[in-house]
Amino acid sequence: MEKDLCVKGWNWGTVKFGGQLLSFDIGDQPVFEIPLSNVSQCTTGKNEVTLEFHQNDDAEVSLMEVRFYVPPTQEDGVDPVEAFAQNVLSKADVIQATGDAICIFRELQCLTPRGRYDIRIYPTFLHLHGKTFDYKIPYTTVLRLFLLPHKDQRQMFFVISLDPPIKQGQTRY
Repeated sequence: MEKDLCVKGWNWGTVKFGGQLLSFDIGDQPVFEIPLSNVSQCTTGKNEVTLEFHQNDDAEVSLMEVRFYVPPTQEDGVDPVEAFAQNVLSKADVIQATGDAICIFRELQCLTPRGRYDIRIYPTFLHLHGKTFDYKIPYTTVLRLFLLPHKDQRQMFFVISLDPPIKQGQTRY
């Protein structure tokens, strides 16, 4: 089926959710569509929603993330950013924590990403929960594990090598 797409080059418009698709429209013409089954993570900021996508190993170049600015509204009780994120998460292929964690380590100091994180170990992924950031790391992305001694001989460093790395903004860890 052929569709006429808007090619005005504008970076503002409206988002519509229909079935498994997110459609970004200008006027009544779609600019692009995103199959929500390709979304691996959805995070929110103050007025921003970030969608991260599953990595495509077969493609030379692939889209990794899209950010949407959601303007604030005057309606009371309805946060447009959270409403947008909930629409995405209801259809996205995001790792969900079902059941209890196998093990929980509370307030562990991490060098990178820096800060204190609660680490929850689930059967299929590792969940790092901090004050400002949340990471869900599938075990399939873990390449190597290292246990290295600290120079004070009392502490140990536990290093996890990941591919693809976790991201915090433009920084990859």
